[in-house]
Amino acid sequence: MSSASGEGVAPGPGDRLVWQRRALLIIDLVESVRLIRRDEAGVVGRWCALVEDTRTRVLPAHGGRLVKSLGDGMLLDFPSVRQAAAAAFDLLARLPRFNEVLDPALRMHLRMGCHVAAVAVTDVDLFGDGPNLAQRLCTLAGPGQLVASAAACDELLDGVDGLLEDMGECYVKHYDEPVRAYRVRPLDAASAGPADPLAGVDLRPGIAVVPFHAPDPGAAAVGELLTDGINLQLGAAKHLRVVSRLSATRCRGGDLSLEQIGRQLGVQYLMEGSLRGAGDRLVLHWRLHALDRAEQLEAGQQSCALSELLQPDSPTVAALAGAVHDSLFRAEAARVRTRPLPQLDSYALLLGGIQLLHRAARSDFERSHQVLCHLTELHPRAPEPRLWLAKWYALRAVQGLTVDREGDARRALDCTARALDADPDSAFGLAMEGFVHCHLTHDHERAEQRLDAALMRNPSETFGHLFRAVILGLRGEFHAGVQASGQALATSPLDPARYLFDSIAAYLHLGTGEWARAVELARASLRRNCLHAHTWRALTIGLVEQGDLDEARRCVPHLMDVQPGLSLHSYLAGGRPDDPVRARFADALGRAGVPVH
Repeated sequence: MSSASGEGVAPGPGDRLVWQRRALLIIDLVESVRLIRRDEAGVVGRWCALVEDTRTRVLPAHGGRLVKSLGDGMLLDFPSVRQAAAAAFDLLARLPRFNEVLDPALRMHLRMGCHVAAVAVTDVDLFGDGPNLAQRLCTLAGPGQLVASAAACDELLDGVDGLLEDMGECYVKHYDEPVRAYRVRPLDAASAGPADPLAGVDLRPGIAVVPFHAPDPGAAAVGELLTDGINLQLGAAKHLRVVSRLSATRCRGGDLSLEQIGRQLGVQYLMEGSLRGAGDRLVLHWRLHALDRAEQLEAGQQSCALSELLQPDSPTVAALAGAVHDSLFRAEAARVRTRPLPQLDSYALLLGGIQLLHRAARSDFERSHQVLCHLTELHPRAPEPRLWLAKWYALRAVQGLTVDREGDARRALDCTARALDADPDSAFGLAMEGFVHCHLTHDHERAEQRLDAALMRNPSETFGHLFRAVILGLRGEFHAGVQASGQALATSPLDPARYLFDSIAAYLHLGTGEWARAVELARASLRRNCLHAHTWRALTIGLVEQGDLDEARRCVPHLMDVQPGLSLHSYLAGGRPDDPVRARFADALGRAGVPVH
C-alpha cells in the first residue's frame, strides 16, 4: 500500500488532539501496480466503488470510521478489535461481487493487518506507531488474509470471533525486534484453510528466442539449431522462464508489434536476429527487446565458423546466451537503481535485486536489500524474494559488513522458514538455509543436513552443490570440494553470482596445492567483484605459494581496504585450532605483509 499509515500531516495548533486506545485495520490492494498497468481505468473504478461500499455499508454496520483512503489502501479505525475483525470478514465476503465476470488476472484481492494501540486522534487523522505496525503486519498477510498482533488477538476469542493461527516471531521492516503475529480467519474457513489465490505465483520473467532469420532457405535449419542451443543455455538460469522455439516461431515474420508478441507468448523479453555468410563463415546479428516497454535493450554481432556452430558445446552459442543474460540483468539493475520501486514490475524487481545483491559497490548492495524487502511486501507468499533476502543477510556477514551477527542470523532464518512454509519441498530454500547456517550460525552440521536434503529433492540444485563445496573445504576435503563446485557451475553457467563460484573454487584449489589454477580463478572472480575479501585472501595466498612474493605484497593493501580488521590472529581464530592448512595459509599471508595483530 502506498500511504495508508499513521505518518500523516502533523496536527496544527487548532486541531483537537486526544489519545485513545483504538483498533486499527489496514486494507491493502494486492499487486496494485500490476493491476493498474493492465487496466488502469477499470481498476481505479472498482477500487473507488469498494471504498465507497466500505464507507457507507461496512463501517456503519461495525462502528468504524474511514480515516484515509489513498491510492491502493485504507486505514480504518474501530473502538474494539472484535469490531475490526468482523468488518474485515464482512469486506472480504463482499469482495467477489466487485470481481464478477473479470479475468482472474484482473481480480482484486485484499490483505489486511490489525493492531490495537494508544494513538493520538484528531477529526481527520491518527498519529503514533500503531498504524505503522498495523501496516507492517499487513505485509505478512497473503491475499484474502488478516494478520493481527498479539495485543490485538488478546481481545479476540479463538473459535468465537475467528480462528487464530500462531505465525510465531516475525521480522518486519523498520522494527529491530521480531513481532508476534497471528493469522485470523473467519469461522466458516475452519475446513478450507487459508485461501491464497496468488500462492505459487511465478515471479520469473519470460523470454522467447525467435529462430534466427536466414535469407538463404538452406540455412533455415541452422537458425533453428542456433535458437535451440541458446534456449538450452538460458534454460539453465533458474531466474528465467524460457518459451519453446515452436511457440516463438509463430511470431516470426508477422505484423505483430513487440507488445502484441509479449501478450501472445506471455513473456517480457524477446531475442531475435539474423545470420548471413558464405561458405563456412557466418555473421550473426542479434537484438534483445523489452516487450512491455517496446525498448531495444542491446544489440550485437558475432562471427563464427558453421562447423563450430554445429558442435554440441559451441562456444558461440554459449557466448550469445551469456551476452543476452548479462544484458537483461544489467538493464533491470539500472532500472531499480534509478526508478521508484512502486513503479517497477515484480520481475524487474527480482532480476534487479539479484543483480545488485552481487555487485561490488556498497550502495548497490544496500539497494538490493530495499528491493528484496519491497518484493516480500508485494508477494508475501512467494518464497523466492525471502530466500534471496536470507542470502543478503548471509553475504553481509561474509563481506564483514554485519554489526549484529546474531540478529542477522535470526532474520535470515525467519526468511528461510517462511519461504519453506510456503514451499516445504523447495530445494533452493533448503540450500539457502544451509548457506545461512554455514556463514551466520556456524552450525556446519546443521548446514550439511539442509544441503543434503536440498540435493535429495533436486540433484541439480546449484546452491546445494556450491555450499556443500564450502562445507567440504572447511573439513579439509578439498578434492571433493573442487568436484562439488564444478557440479554447481555446470548447473548454472550464467549465474549472476559467478564471482562467488570462482572465489570458492579458488580457495579449494589452494587446498589441493594447485596454485596457478587458484590464482587464475581468484583473478576471474575479482574481475566481477573487486570488493570480496575472501577472494583477495585466496589470490594473495596463491601468489605467495607459487613464488610471486612481490605481486602478493601488492595485493595486501587491496585486501586490507576491503577487510580493515584483518590480522593473522583473527584469520586463525576463524578456523579450527588444529587446522594445518589454515596455519600454512596464515604463514603465506604473513609473508605477504598481513599484520600479526
